[in-house]
Amino acid sequence: MPQNHVTLLIEGNEVKDVVEFEYRIFTRNEANGEPIGVPKIDYIAFKKQLVTGAMDPIYKWSLDNRVSNRRNGSVKLWGQEAGSPIKELKWSDGFVDSLQIVRESMDEDPRGQTFALVKISCGSMSVSNKNGTVEYDNHFAK
Repeated sequence: MPQNHVTLLIEGNEVKDVVEFEYRIFTRNEANGEPIGVPKIDYIAFKKQLVTGAMDPIYKWSLDNRVSNRRNGSVKLWGQEAGSPIKELKWSDGFVDSLQIVRESMDEDPRGQTFALVKISCGSMSVSNKNGTVEYDNHFAK
C-alpha cells in the first residue's frame, strides 16, 4: 500500500509528494433547488510538495493548455487495509486550470516547505469503487 494513500498518475508518470487530493462534481440547480441537467466534473485538485532546484513537470504542463497538450490521468485512493484501492478516478483531456505556489511561513515551520496547489479540468472522468463505475462527461467542443 502506498505510504501517502494517494497514487496520482499523469500520462503514466507518477506525481510524487502528493499530500492532499480532492475532486468536485456538481449539478446546476434551479432557484428552488431542483436539479437541472446532469452532474458535471468541476475539478480535480491536489497539493504536492515542490522540490527546490528542479523545474516541476506540472509547472511545465500548466504553461500550455492547448488541445494538443491535454493529458489523461488517474488517481487511486487507498484505505488503511492492504490490497486494492477503495476508489479510482480516471480522466481524459485534462489541462491545468490553475496552479498556485504556496510557501509555508518560516515562523510556523523552520523548513519553510513550498507546495503547488493544482486544479485540473477535464473532458471526461470515471469514478470506480467496489460497487461499480460512474462516468461523467463535460462535453468539451473538439
